[in-house]
Amino acid sequence: MAQLKPFEDLRARHGNAYNVSAVKEALAQLDMCRRDVRPPISELPEAERAEVGKILRDWGIGS
Repeated sequence: MAQLKPFEDLRARHGNAYNVSAVKEALAQLDMCRRDVRPPISELPEAERAEVGKILRDWGIGS
């Protein structure tokens, strides 16, 4: 469960505003879907995209 905490913390930022965007970004980085989301949700900023990549690498599933 401790491995999931960084991802869950990211999803919860800004009053859960990154919830959907973080999941979509992770799936996009795994080539499972596109990262785009429908308004009013927006894509993650670049710094958070990099953070998702690091989390996936830490889990052993990212590149």
